[in-house]
Amino acid sequence: MDARLRGSTNYRLFALTVHHGTLSGGHYVAFAKREDNRWYNFNDQHFEQVRESDALKQQAYLLFYRQVE
Repeated sequence: MDARLRGSTNYRLFALTVHHGTLSGGHYVAFAKREDNRWYNFNDQHFEQVRESDALKQQAYLLFYRQVE
């Protein structure tokens, strides 16, 4: 662990997954904030840039956070 982050309680959302379908089947897509600070929608072999507001209004299945200073 980075010594600068030890004890930090600050986190920043950088990705989320969304499940479309039912408990017995469906499809997952991901939204992620890349190093260029833009949000993208990843869906199998296709990806596209999306507005941050569109990514953040999804009904997420999993959220991914990164610890920050």
